[in-house]
Amino acid sequence: MSFIRKTRLMLPAAALLCLLLLPSTLHAIEIKEGGMGGFSFGIHWLDLSGLNRELSRYGYGTFRENNYTYGGSGFGVLGERLILGGEGHGFTQEVSTAAYSQRLSGGYGFFDVGYIVLDRWNINVYPMVGLGGGGMGVRITERSAPTFSDILTDPKREAGLSTAGLMAQAGLGIHYLLNLAPYDNSMDKGGLFFGLRAGYTLPFSETEWEMGDIKISGGPSTGVKGFYLKFIFGGWGFSKREIN
Repeated sequence: MSFIRKTRLMLPAAALLCLLLLPSTLHAIEIKEGGMGGFSFGIHWLDLSGLNRELSRYGYGTFRENNYTYGGSGFGVLGERLILGGEGHGFTQEVSTAAYSQRLSGGYGFFDVGYIVLDRWNINVYPMVGLGGGGMGVRITERSAPTFSDILTDPKREAGLSTAGLMAQAGLGIHYLLNLAPYDNSMDKGGLFFGLRAGYTLPFSETEWEMGDIKISGGPSTGVKGFYLKFIFGGWGFSKREIN
């Protein structure tokens, strides 16, 4: 199973695991614990210039650089300011020519660390950095309706190329917390949140292309690199309890 397929299969599990993060921090006379998690969608402007140049050179269609992403994230808050959590996202797009159908797909995930610099009027603002991995793949398929004997005679009708590696990201996020607790002075608070996050992803090093288990030399320099803008929505909850 390729790295791309593994990453996409792990996104729902990673998002669910993040939703269960409920770290706590000990104060002099009270404990506060909680976190938030939700789903996201947005746009990731990837640098596909090298890939598109090679595709165009051989008569294939080119991919747009703005990719629509989907995924999820979750994190806990320690000491009312420190953020620890994770996220996972995926993207896909298709183009076609008279002879070929092409599909670009990919995914990535990060372990994130951030710090809340503004916590007022139910608004949280926080810078965040993350370490993780991701990659993308290209599949090219002939647009024909072959018979079974045609495939046995000439099986070279589809090719799949992929590249993957370690990544880092840096971004800035903002959340608006909608408190649905019954009383303002309640020790338990929770509700919905709506957020926006912008940032940049960058591979650690140049990655190699592969076709199955075979390494392909001479491929274009392309990775999950570029600016992103994501909208996030989900749920949050915090509680405080006194200790003697």
